[in-house]
Amino acid sequence: MKTRHPSKKHLKKTRSGLEWPRDSDHHSHTLQKSRGDIFNIRASHSPIKTGMLIDKSKIEFKAESAKDKLTEKLIKHLSNTNASTLSNLSPGKTTASTPNGTRMKKRIDFSSVAFFSEQRETLAQQPPSQPIVKKEDAELDAFIQSDVFKLIADVKSNTKQVSHTISQSELEKITAKYKENNYRRETSQSAVVVKDKYKGKQVRAADYAEQVFEPTVLCDIKNIKWEWLHLVAYCLLGEKSQTVDNLICGLKSGNTAMMLVENEMQFLAEHYPDGFELVVTASLIPGTHAANKIEYKITTPDFTLPFNFDTLNPANPHVHFREYMRAFLRALVETCKESRPNMNPS
Repeated sequence: MKTRHPSKKHLKKTRSGLEWPRDSDHHSHTLQKSRGDIFNIRASHSPIKTGMLIDKSKIEFKAESAKDKLTEKLIKHLSNTNASTLSNLSPGKTTASTPNGTRMKKRIDFSSVAFFSEQRETLAQQPPSQPIVKKEDAELDAFIQSDVFKLIADVKSNTKQVSHTISQSELEKITAKYKENNYRRETSQSAVVVKDKYKGKQVRAADYAEQVFEPTVLCDIKNIKWEWLHLVAYCLLGEKSQTVDNLICGLKSGNTAMMLVENEMQFLAEHYPDGFELVVTASLIPGTHAANKIEYKITTPDFTLPFNFDTLNPANPHVHFREYMRAFLRALVETCKESRPNMNPS
């Protein structure tokens, strides 16, 4: 059901001084404040409430006027997806509440955007976000002597960084090539990370992680899934992405979280066909190819947008988060283009 525009008679004053315009469908809206806004989707097919916090202080706008217009544009986009706004919240907080008192907990934090969902003990799709404990140095010494370490490519530094210009024409070529190959990759990540002299062998991410991390009570290492994660996704770089310098060991849930942004790169390429810059930096656990954070920096002619991904967060993104990201990036692009000095949205 589409959200109706609220009228003045539905305004409600909160203790914090914010006004909550309410419509007859009991959705609520609040306009942009100085630091961030939370938006909530309450789809008819799901009783779970979710939220998104935008920290506009992290976004570099080429036209400063776009910053003040972003929230209003985002509300318009979210109104087409059964969305409503929740209480305004300053970045850094880990909990929030709806006007009706529903407690929300931060599940995933991307720096410029954070996602929340209800605090329910039975939320199977949102396991506790507990840090994965690195093994003691003595155990890492044993790792160096292991067969897995001997097979794996050498670690060059404590970071990995890949820069790439993404354009519409290049994405079309990569997609066509992938289709021509029947949507199969020519090489696997497990084979790419092996030293040249051991060509033909493979190292699974799970086997590698078992040597690097200590199991915890809430996140048993055998019950969570590990993957070789791309810094720049295969869909953006094709076979050129299959290099050890573009791969790190992390949780599948971290990979899924990155896809929320990666899936929108085609949209950005359509609006910036001549290209935009993507710089991806991974912070590695010293001496390993395992990372605890991946930083994205997207630079277009209109804005610079950062995202931070926690590659060791076992919480899987809720399906609503994809709708949030989609709406957010569309609102951001539209607002920035409309705010250009020449007022030419093309």
